[in-house]
Order: sequence, then C-alpha cells, then structure tokens
Amino acid sequence: MMMMQNEDNFERRKSATVSSLVMTSGDDDDDKSRAGRVDERVRDFVERVNACENIFTTSSCSGRVSIFAERTEEDCKEKRKGGEWVFVSHELVVKEEEEEERSLMVEKMKESLRKSSSTLTLRFEPFILAVETKDEHTARMFVKCARDAGYRESGVVSTVDESKRASGSGRITASARCSIRMEALVAKDGEMLLSDEGLRILVEECNKKMKANWERADRFYALFTERFCGEKKTDDALIINSKNNNNNNNGGDTSNNSHSGRTEKAKRCWFLVDSLCAKTCKDALKRNGWLDQSRKSASASIEEAQRRHLVVDNPVVHEEIDGDVEGKENTGEDGKKVKKPKALPPKKSFVKLPVIETNAFVTLMDKNATAVEPSSAPIHFAISLNLATFIVEDVDAPGNENGSRSNSGSGSSSSSSSKTLPPAALLASRIATTLRNQKDKGITCTEKFIETVVSADVPKKWEKLGDNLVLLPKSAFAKYREVWDFFPPWEHVAECLKVQRIFRQDTVSKGPKRESRAVSVHGNDSGWVEHKELGVTYGFDCSKVMFSSGNGTEKKRMGFDVRARNEVIVDLYAGIGYYSLQLLKNGNAKKVYACEWNPNSCEYLRWNIKKNNIEANRCDVLEGDNREVAPKNVADRVLLGLLPTSREAWSVAVGCLKAEKGGVCHVHECVDEGDFEKKGDEILAALREVKPNWTARIEKVEKVKKYAPRVWHLVYDIVLRPPMKRNVGETSSSRKKLMESEGTGKTKKSHFAKVLRKHRPTLEEVRAIKRSREPVVFTGIDIGSCAQTWTPQYLLEKSPTLANAKVSAHVSSSANFDFARKNFKYETLVGRDFLQKVVRSASSLSSKAEFLYLRSLGADPRKFEPAMALQQFPELVGDVRLPSDLWDNKENALHSVVLRVSSPSVKIWLHYDAMDNVLIQLNGTKRVVLFPPKHSGDLYLKDSSSMVSDIDDSKTNDAEYPRFRHALENAQEIILQPGDCLFIPALWAHRCESGSAAPSVALNAFFRDLEKNAYPAKDAYANADPIVAKEVLANIEESIEKLKALPNQHGEFYASVASANLARAFGVDPVPTTRFVALSS
Repeated sequence: MMMMQNEDNFERRKSATVSSLVMTSGDDDDDKSRAGRVDERVRDFVERVNACENIFTTSSCSGRVSIFAERTEEDCKEKRKGGEWVFVSHELVVKEEEEEERSLMVEKMKESLRKSSSTLTLRFEPFILAVETKDEHTARMFVKCARDAGYRESGVVSTVDESKRASGSGRITASARCSIRMEALVAKDGEMLLSDEGLRILVEECNKKMKANWERADRFYALFTERFCGEKKTDDALIINSKNNNNNNNGGDTSNNSHSGRTEKAKRCWFLVDSLCAKTCKDALKRNGWLDQSRKSASASIEEAQRRHLVVDNPVVHEEIDGDVEGKENTGEDGKKVKKPKALPPKKSFVKLPVIETNAFVTLMDKNATAVEPSSAPIHFAISLNLATFIVEDVDAPGNENGSRSNSGSGSSSSSSSKTLPPAALLASRIATTLRNQKDKGITCTEKFIETVVSADVPKKWEKLGDNLVLLPKSAFAKYREVWDFFPPWEHVAECLKVQRIFRQDTVSKGPKRESRAVSVHGNDSGWVEHKELGVTYGFDCSKVMFSSGNGTEKKRMGFDVRARNEVIVDLYAGIGYYSLQLLKNGNAKKVYACEWNPNSCEYLRWNIKKNNIEANRCDVLEGDNREVAPKNVADRVLLGLLPTSREAWSVAVGCLKAEKGGVCHVHECVDEGDFEKKGDEILAALREVKPNWTARIEKVEKVKKYAPRVWHLVYDIVLRPPMKRNVGETSSSRKKLMESEGTGKTKKSHFAKVLRKHRPTLEEVRAIKRSREPVVFTGIDIGSCAQTWTPQYLLEKSPTLANAKVSAHVSSSANFDFARKNFKYETLVGRDFLQKVVRSASSLSSKAEFLYLRSLGADPRKFEPAMALQQFPELVGDVRLPSDLWDNKENALHSVVLRVSSPSVKIWLHYDAMDNVLIQLNGTKRVVLFPPKHSGDLYLKDSSSMVSDIDDSKTNDAEYPRFRHALENAQEIILQPGDCLFIPALWAHRCESGSAAPSVALNAFFRDLEKNAYPAKDAYANADPIVAKEVLANIEESIEKLKALPNQHGEFYASVASANLARAFGVDPVPTTRFVALSS
C-alpha cells in the first residue's frame, strides 16, 4: 500500500510537469531556456523521454551562446537581484558572410553598455537534460547511457530517506552534463575589452563548441532510444538535423510532419595533421579509442591547413657533409662522391584522420594544458606546435539515386545514428536491443538483467588483426554463456567491428613461450592473418602465437629512430619478428640473429622474411633457448624484448656484444611507477657483474605502454663499452685463439627428421594420434603453472616432503650416462642436498664438475612399487594438470608419474619403454631422438638399453655398430621447450639430452596401451616387456641354443629363414649386409 502511494506521487508529478511544457517554434525570438519552455532542437528528445515509463524530464537546454550583464553598483543600491541576459542564441552565431545574428548580438551589447557601465561576459553553455525517475535503477541506466554518449559529468541525486521510503516522500533525479563550456570577459565597467577581430575569434570558438555539442546530443538521443525504447534509430532521428536552415523558404511543407524542419546536414569530426606526424598521432588516437574506423583517412590541401592557422612551410635546412655546404661536390675518405641529403619540399603535406568526438579534445586543444595522459601526448604535442587541429565538417546527405539533395523537410540525413557511435557503444546497444526484442518469442528480459549482462560480457576492447579478423579478450561473452548460447552475439560483433572472423582468447599458456590459445567462435576457423604495420607485413596464426599491436611506438623506434644502419643485431626474443623485421626493412641493419624457441614463431618469422623481400642471408633464425643458441662476440646491438622481465638473458646479451667495441642492449622490463630509477640501477649492476672492467651507462629510458595499473612497460637503452686497448693486433689474435679453442673438442650433432607438433589437439585428434602410434609434441595445452615455476630452487621451497626425502641419484664425472657400461654410481642423498648440487652444477665452470640425474622411484622400490610423484610430494599437486585424455582418464591405465631432474648437458642412454608415456618438459630444454620400433633390430639392444654409447659419435658407431647407421636414417628428433608434452608410444627407443643453459626438470606419465594383465605384476620402471613378448623372446633364445648344436651352415640357413619369416609377418625390412659394408667403408 505504501509503495503504491510512492508510485502515485511520481505519476502525479510527471503528469503535472509534462502538461505544463511549452514546445517552442522555430520563429520564437524569446529565450527558450526559461522554465516550462523546450528548445526546438531537443523537442523530440524531451517527447521521447516523457513517453517512457518510470522517467520524465524536469529541465532541458539544447545549448546556447549568451552575453550576460553582471550586477552593477546601481543594481546593488536598488537591491535588484541577479544580472541581465543581453543576448541568447540556441543556434550558431553565424560568421562574417552572414552577419545578421552576430550584428544583433553586437547591437545588444552596445545597447547594454549605453544603459549602464556593465560588465559583460560571453558564455557558451552545452546541452543539459535533467530527469526524475521512479527508481534508482532507471536513474543509473539514464546516467550510464549519458556517460556512454560522452556526458562524463552526469550523475544521480536521491532525496529519498530510506527510513521514510514507504511514505512516498523524496525524489530521485539525474542529469546529463558535460564540460564543453566557455566563458570570456568582453567588457569591463562599460568599456569593451576586445576588438572586432577578437570578438570574431571568440564567436568562432563558440560555434565550434556548439557543433560538437550537437553531435554529442545526437549520440545521446540514439543511445537513449535504443536502450529505453527498444528501437534502433533510423536516419531521420538525429537531433542535429532537426532544424531546417531554410524554414522561411516559400512553399516549404510545414504540415503535420514533426520532422519537417530538419536540415540535411550531418557533422563529421576530423583530426587535421601534418603527414610526418600522422602515424604517431593515429596510433595515439587508436590507443584511446578515438579513431573512427568506420571511415577512411582523407588527404587535405595546404589551403585548408592555412585556414586552420597551421604551420605549412617546411624549415629550410642547410646540411653540411664533411665540412662542405650542400650544393658543392662532397667526397668521402675513399675519394668517392657522397650522396647529398634529400631536401624537404618547401610545403608540408596534410591528412585528415577520422575521429570520434570526445571530451578529451577540449584538453588536447589547450596548448598550455599540463594534465595530458601519456597515451595522448603525441596528439597534444602536434597541436602545441601548430601542426594539427581538430575540425568538424558538414556533410551533405545523399538524396535520391542520382545524388541530388532534397529540399523538402522530409529528406533523409547523411548517415544513420549507428555511425555516430563508437564501435564499443554501438555493439553494446545492438546486443541490448536484441535482448529487449524477444517478446514475440515469449521471452522478456528486464532492464536490470540486460544492463547486468551487457556490462559484464560485452567487450569494450579488442585487437583487430589484418583486414577481417578480431581477437576478443577471454572475458568477452564468457560470464553468461547460457545467454549467448540462446542469443548468439557474433553477427552483431562482425557487423559492428567490420570483420568476418572472430576469435576469443583463452588463458595464455603459462610457460615461457606464452603460446596463444585463441579459439574461433565465428566465421572461418583459420587463425592465419597478414597484419601490416609501418610498411612491414606480419603473417602469423593468432591461435598459436601471441601478437601485440600495443608496442607500435617501440617498433617504430627500432625501424626509424635508432641508428642501426649496417649494424649486426642479436634479437634474443624474436617472436615472429616484431622488432627484427623493422630493423631489417626500415632500419637497414646489416644482419640480424633472431633467437626464438617457439617453433611456430620461427616458422612464421621465416615466412615474414620472405614476404617482406628481405634477403635470406641477412637474418639467421636460431631456434632454441637463447642461452644455448645465441652467437657470441658478434653484435653491435642486442634486443631483450621479453615481458615481464628478460633477467635470465642479461648475461647472454653481454656475451653477444663485440668484445673489442661493445654495443647497446635494449632491455625490456615491467616496472612499478616510482621505481624506474631503481630498476635501471639494478640492471646496470647485473651487467657490470658480467663484465666488471666494462663501462655501462643508461642512454635512454623509453616508455612503451601501461602494462597493468601503475606498472609500465619500459625499455632501458644501455651502452656497454670495454676498456681501451693499445695493442689492437694482440687483441684480435687473442680473440682468434679463443674462438679456435672454443671450436675444438666438440662432437658435431647429427640432425634428423622433426617430430610432428600439434597445437591444442581436440579429444578426437588425441585418439587418432594414439592409433597412429607415432610420436607427437602437444603444444599450448593447459598443464598448470608448473611450466612457469618448476625450477630446482622452486621445488626445494615448495615441497618440504621432497626436500626431506631420501632419493637415489645417478652421479657421474661424464655428462654422457652409459647404462651398458655403468659409468655412473648411485648415491642416496637427501632431496635438499641433491637439488642444491644440481643448482651448483649449473653454474660450475670447473673441469671436475660432477653431473647428476634423478629418476624418482616409488615409495618402496624393493616391492617394485612404481613412482607416483604427485602423491609422494603432495605440495606439488596443485601446480600440475596431467594430459589425462591420452589414457582416456582411466585410472587403471595410468602406471606411474615420474619426476626427472638433471644437471645441464646430461645425456641419458638410448633405451625403450614397454608402455606409452608422455614426457612433460618443465624447466630447461631437452633434445629427444626417437627410433621407430621396426628398426629396433639396428639398435644393438641388451634388455631395454642400447649398447651404443653416443649416437652422435659416428666414427665409433660405424666401426663397432655398423647397422646403427640404418637406424639413424629413420630417426626423428625434437627439442622440447618448457610446456611441451611429447607423446612417446611404447617401444619407440629414445635418447634424451638436457640443454646446456639450465637444469632440466620434467615429468613422465606412463600409461598402458594393453590390458593391465598383459604386463608383469612387478614392473617399477614401465620397461618390462609384455608377458607374451617375454615368452617369445625366451623361446627365440632357446631356439638359438638348439641351432648352435648343428653345423654352422645349418645355423646360418635356418636363422635367415626364421628372421625372414618374422620380417615378412610384421612388415620389417631386413637390411642387407652389403649395405653396411658400403656405409662403414
């Protein structure tokens, strides 16, 4: 009953207010802003608001230019309140070619000054709309709508006392306001302060603000209509076109058409800028969401720039080369003519960038403004140098089919209201309207529900890649998935963002490769794009690798600003060539060594080199850990572009620099605000530790972008120089000897066919891979945080159980562990001691260093219990997600989970396992060479291990194991990076070698591909042959012994027949003896 009373009070106030409104006509000369009057320009808007439930207008103004006379001393003596409105206009105060209204304003000013010694103020005041609402939810909706349209000062005022809410007392009001205002003193104590020219300039500024005011009101009307009325506004609904400039024309139709007075002019906002600044400013506009991507840039004439008072003349520069003035012949040291610098043309060129008007433009246009965001600083800088300005243009509407403009009042406007909205606001409006318009299907969505869903799930930011693909953030349309399953939003997204393919990012893989997990949600499933920036084409698959278009300023700096011409560059984190390609194509670098350990990125980088017509010999793509593959003593400049930190490669970078002259390191870091200097000192200290006798200084700190709240992506340009040496010849000789000594004593590694990689396979693809019985590397799958964190030090701190457990470690003075010859010993160590020894072995340079290797065992190895590392060390469980799809999530199929930790460079003997397994690399790298089961006869196996000690020692192997060459011809290899998961089918023999840069940490999950009862009960290592196979091998051994009782020729004959029968039965091709004679020779 009490609530009904409150609603009745609201309805009574609404009825009384609406009935008292007076709609002004176009020829009413009185001030329309006073109480009870509605300006013609906002008439439709006010009627639209008052036609909605739960809301009505209490005051409004379409915007006005006015002259106000302040109270005089006489007014004070007579106790008259306030001042006096000398002049008020709700239209443009026209310019000199149409002087009538400005003359009227000037006449009224002069008349006021004649009457009294007034102080006159020229004001521009923007659109304002105040409403009362029935409830707070409607008020919040109104304010959100206003703010989305650009009215940032909008707010809600509630006078409802919660304790007396039931009585119906109090009101809830809201208003739409913005800050496009201007106020200037034009007369003081009866004396004019401005000349006619000064007054003209002020009036022109008022006109500019009035046009911007109308455009913003236009957007507000469109948004309000869609959100409150459930309608998508058509072309004739724009407030800005609601007044016909020719309403005095004879014959004009002024009948019952409520829109008959509309002009056919629309407004478009542009950023007019010097073409040399255009790219930087365009990037800034795009970063801030001000670039109107529904329109194209346009060229601008010198005359137009002059009218806007921009600098149009290029400076005359007299270049000197080697002391000679330009215009004379110049020669270099070799006597050849030196090319003169290209002179700038006398006049600048200008372009117009399409923009969406925003409040921020007012600040940017203020040349003395200090509170300018860094993201928009290039725009303000160009404006402050008179190289750019914002402009608003009238655009004629298309009339009939032949393009003529209609003179009737019912002509259509130039564009629909949807084009006046930023893409994010347009998308939100479209989706909200779709949710509202479901009543015909029997579905009613409340406004509160719509606002909640749209606010939570409709994205405000995205990344557009190439011409027709958009990558949405992970949170887009994710929280209320059941809603979007019923109302798919993808068509709206494609239309509003003007794309054909839509991908949504998933959680980026947590390993150091940071592989993309984006998935297709609309259109073609292919994630391949060709994205162009700064004249360089970047081709990549967005579902496999990451791409950041937010680093545009740093790409530009590498390509155009740093002096890299004829330099040798080492890029330690090259990716698909973000910076390397800029240096090669635009910076004219002599050569780039591009280090990258993501195989997909390496593939795309090679494609990009070819696509951009860069000579192949100018860029060496070095696949692998940069600590292992980066070249030493070659670079003039080193890039370390890894975020949030590149700390692990700081020492590597110093080693890349030329020993005789040093160079520059560009160190990328994420740094908290206030810690910029501290981080710089930290980097310098670390680099000086690597080269104590070198000088190091910070040449520049470059701000790239905000990485997170109060965290900046910075680049520290650090110059490192060696001490000066007098005897250059001795230095060169020493360097040569050093390089020769480094090149000796190394065994050259063989290279084999690459193991297939599969990025984020589906369950069906996993099952198909298992059926194929071929090894495959799975990338991009979610295995938890272990790929990012599991270093030996982390394991020591994370798991007290492991730190205190007794472990059986392999220890050897040789990195090549040989099971057949037992060149290692077993030592029982406490887990803490073992892990600390591994860490020390990674940093030891001693020739007597020992190598360690751990394969975790079960809780009671004497009972042949298999290892279950995640159960034995429970603190680690939360870090890992095992790829259980490989064994169909069947618990009885999983045999064991093994933790493997080793020193760098450790080689584990060639062996096979009798069960399938997945090797998950978590820290460091690992080279794995695999041999197909059908060539196991060439491996010289003894039990499950091979007699071949080193697969890369071809000289020894050809002499002692000649058939092994045939196995090598059919081998496959892969270098595993952290986060890679290698599926090794049962009986595929393999040899593993840890990378040299860091200790190796990995997990093995063994699982049965046969029924459990097909294997021996006692098998702790998953290498016991199936029961049937073991019996067959035993029978063969017995048969061999029996044949030995016969003469030798009988043994040869029946052994050959038996082996041929077995080979034919299982498709194994026996190798002719003569083949190996030829190979060994």
